[in-house]
Amino acid sequence: MLLVTWSLMQWAPGRAFGQAPWWAKFDRNFACDAMRDRNDFYRAVREGAYSRALAKGRRVLADGKGDDRFALDVAYVMLHTGLNGEASQELSSLEQSRDAGVASAAARQLGVLGSGSSAQDLQEAYSAARNSQHERALLLLSEYLAQSPRDERARLQYAYELTACGRTSEARELLGELRASSDLAIARAASAQLAQSAPARAGTSVYGYGIHEGRFADTVYALDVRRPIGGAASHVYAVIHLTNDTRSAPDAGAPQVFNDDAAVAGAGIAARIGRYGQAFAETGYSAGLRGQRSFPEARAGVAFAAQSDGKGRRAHSAVSSSLVYYSRFAGNAIAYSTAEHDFRLSGSVRGIVTASLGADAHRLYYNNYLEAAAGVRARVSPQTVLTVQAVRGNYLARGLQTLAASSYTSIRSALTFGLNLP
Repeated sequence: MLLVTWSLMQWAPGRAFGQAPWWAKFDRNFACDAMRDRNDFYRAVREGAYSRALAKGRRVLADGKGDDRFALDVAYVMLHTGLNGEASQELSSLEQSRDAGVASAAARQLGVLGSGSSAQDLQEAYSAARNSQHERALLLLSEYLAQSPRDERARLQYAYELTACGRTSEARELLGELRASSDLAIARAASAQLAQSAPARAGTSVYGYGIHEGRFADTVYALDVRRPIGGAASHVYAVIHLTNDTRSAPDAGAPQVFNDDAAVAGAGIAARIGRYGQAFAETGYSAGLRGQRSFPEARAGVAFAAQSDGKGRRAHSAVSSSLVYYSRFAGNAIAYSTAEHDFRLSGSVRGIVTASLGADAHRLYYNNYLEAAAGVRARVSPQTVLTVQAVRGNYLARGLQTLAASSYTSIRSALTFGLNLP
């Protein structure tokens, strides 16, 4: 089954009074592309991908969208990759910069190239670090350490900058070497930094919700408790799933999701997929509640989730998708994709719009739908969120059952909570 992430899109059929002319969007897109390249440049520097950083930097400069400070950073990357001639040309032009700081830095760097001395690199690196310019500090320290590889204080600062740029594995490797330094102060500082950057061991996660679905006049409750065994990207875990709802009864003929009352205890294995995904497989025993039968069960699948870092007054967006096989549902595989965007209204109350898409292998009508919803969300405690939305949905034509109505509306209220325990 093909897993598709649903995205919210807008279409404007006409141009309102006062709207920018049609050609303005090309300028905006061009500016956005340049900003994206600038961000990619600094991200590549943080990751140590200097060739990629140089390609992005050259593109920004060629498009005339880079200021002198950005050009100076590109020159540092050129030096780091051994392109001294090209770097010298760039630095020579920057000596005439109207930005006195850039002109001075370019002149000093040209002096270093001419004299073979790297002392100025070290001073510039410490200055950049103090100003939280960690990518620049990393580049300058690299240049300095290429000529003075035994300077342990500079190596310690280099480890700090690696950590600040998110390259923690490289930082920890270097700190491990410096922990054995004959300089007691450096050894202690390296040990302290290692202790601070030690990967946190995952604890028990608890997630639960209660959802009232207006069109069914039903409330579903669920609780998942999961305990990883080991903190690696691939790990074994123990899990408990609890599900219950207010209207289900044995053989009531209701959709499975509204007639699935059980307590499941099991174990599984999970493996990370890139930055945003995870694959898992688990097995366990399902004890029926409210007269449901009991049986062994298994489930396996993949899930992906990503979100923006909007907080407080800022807007926030999130997308998630999953594809899971369930033995308990007669071997059905069910896929869900959701995209949501929320924004501050007043205090802790935020507006939220959502789009959802569902599909399954058995083509049961209630698993195959497209929904749009809008409403409000409020945080009622640090771990608990209340969401109320008006929902409009359509059942997809791929469902095998014949329905009296292919669309539906509902009011959906959800109280969700999540916390992590040691």
